[in-house]
Amino acid sequence: MKRLPVRGILLAAALVVACAASAQQGSPPKSSPAPEARLAQAKIRLNLTPDQEAQLRALFQEVGAKLRAMQAKYGTDDSLSTRSAKAKEGLTIREDFRTRLKSILTAEQMAEEMRAAAKEKRQQGR
Repeated sequence: MKRLPVRGILLAAALVVACAASAQQGSPPKSSPAPEARLAQAKIRLNLTPDQEAQLRALFQEVGAKLRAMQAKYGTDDSLSTRSAKAKEGLTIREDFRTRLKSILTAEQMAEEMRAAAKEKRQQGR
């Protein structure tokens, strides 16, 4: 399996999480749709079951909480040691997300999500 498409999924998930965090703070990012809109798109694109939708919603909320806690923990400290610690902690969060995402989606849904994430990444690069 190629790692790049999985990173695309993680990028998309990070955007969802960032949208969730911003929405809770009252100002959603202008470049990304709200988390519920992204979930609705995934529901249609991946033909999610109600159980999968509920599991994904919970996963996005949990990952969002972990990322917000990490941001609060390190604040605006931009030292090399802090950046390294944030990178390691972020990698752990992403790996956990990927593992849990694979347990929620079918192989066909994962393949479709990877294609969609790669397409989104290409469009953002333009």
